[in-house]
Amino acid sequence: QPPMTALHQLLDVDEKFLLGWPQLDHYRQSRAAQPLPNWGWLQSPATGLDPDWPSATGPRIFGYLQRSHPAYDAIVSCLQDGSWASLLYVAGASDGEVKSRSGARLQIVNRPVDLSKAFAQAQMLLGYGGPGTVYAALHAALPMVLLPIQVENLLFARQIVATGAGIMLLPHEVDQTLGKA
Repeated sequence: QPPMTALHQLLDVDEKFLLGWPQLDHYRQSRAAQPLPNWGWLQSPATGLDPDWPSATGPRIFGYLQRSHPAYDAIVSCLQDGSWASLLYVAGASDGEVKSRSGARLQIVNRPVDLSKAFAQAQMLLGYGGPGTVYAALHAALPMVLLPIQVENLLFARQIVATGAGIMLLPHEVDQTLGKA
């Protein structure tokens, strides 16, 4: 294509459409006057590490978090002390942290994990509410605990809660509630 001469050309498209499921579109009421076609969820190709679960027995929790989550330390402590086998992908975790905070009940990795393989072995997702991860968990019929950190994650998590597929905890609720959730 020839180079664009103006920024508005970036929005000159052949078709506008939505990806995802209409029931989870937190803007669907505002789009009602001009509905867009919905192409559904487009599964990402399987990439990433094979899941390497800790040796502990108990239900398997797959976590997908960012190191910058405000309740990160409380989340990690809960997973270390819980009665689960947790595999936690943490974007932004250092190699030293991966080694020092992993143990018999919690395995932390700082490289992406193949979600299709992890979700086939997990009993729950713990995540911040990113759509790609949530759609993959829904496709795998996993219940989830969502820990949103941005407005879009919060709005999306509310839709998940409304369907009954998961629960949501805000950062200030994590310390007292995550273990029970």
